[in-house]
Amino acid sequence: MKRIFSMASQAVMLWILLAPAAVRAEDDVKALEKGMWQAWAKHDLATFEERLAEDHVHVSASGIIAGKAANLADMKDHPCEVRSWKVGDITVQQLGTDAALLSYRADQDATCGGEKVPAHVYATAVWKKTGGKWVNASYHETGTED
Repeated sequence: MKRIFSMASQAVMLWILLAPAAVRAEDDVKALEKGMWQAWAKHDLATFEERLAEDHVHVSASGIIAGKAANLADMKDHPCEVRSWKVGDITVQQLGTDAALLSYRADQDATCGGEKVPAHVYATAVWKKTGGKWVNASYHETGTED
C-alpha cells in the first residue's frame, strides 16, 4: 500500500512540475502561429525563413508545397495583398514535449498572385521543437463558405 501511495505521489509531483511547461508551450505555439499570420500580412519573409522547418509542408486548395525553400519561393512568386485577417480560438493538442497540433478557423480578405483566397478557412498547423526552438513543420487549410 505504501508503495502504491509513493508511486501516486511521485506521479502527482511530476505532473505539478511539468504542467506549467506544457501551458507555456501551448501559449508559445499559439503566439507563434498568430505571428505567422502577421508576417504574412506584412510580407515579412524573414519571419517565415526563421520559423519554417526545412521540411515544411504547406497544403491548400492550390496544392502541396514541400520544403522551406519551395515555400519561400512560392511566397515571392505569388505575393499576397492582405486587407484583413483574424484568427479564431486556437485549440492545441500536445503531441509529446516537442510537438503540438493547432487547429482553428481564420477569416481573411486577401488576394495572392492576383487570385482571391477563401474568405474563411479551417486550419491545422504542426509545430515541432528543433534545436531548442519551435518551428512550423506543416500548415494545412481548407476553405469554407460559412
